[in-house]
Amino acid sequence: MFRVRSSTRDNTASVMRSVEKFKHDILAQFAQDLESEAKAILTESDFASSPGQPPNIHSSEPNLETFDSIIEGDTVKAGPVGFPGSSITPALPGLLERGGVATVRRRSRQTGRVITQTRHIAARPYMGPAAERAIRKLHAHARRGIKR
Repeated sequence: MFRVRSSTRDNTASVMRSVEKFKHDILAQFAQDLESEAKAILTESDFASSPGQPPNIHSSEPNLETFDSIIEGDTVKAGPVGFPGSSITPALPGLLERGGVATVRRRSRQTGRVITQTRHIAARPYMGPAAERAIRKLHAHARRGIKR
């Protein structure tokens, strides 16, 4: 989540509208930059990535390249959607970023019964480094916009 604060001494309606429009444009640009940086960090491979490295994208399954961003007021929330249909869908992006423990349910091939297992997932950060790069671009966009 990224928040932009703005203040101005001139409170006329036209100035306030232009400040709000500028803030919204900067946040929208930040969301686009974050998405492009995160996609650039992810690599395609048939093998699992090492702990501490960004996760690999496997060509045979849904991947983390599906991003969603929401701009609410002066806040932008952006990140991967996850794996549709997975039993750990909501928690997956956070688990990949920080690591942790997940409970996974799967059906046994032999008996057909549902088996619940606990998996330890090592951290494979990619949104944090992508956000750092996007913030650098955000500062450049803001400086250019203020000079106008």
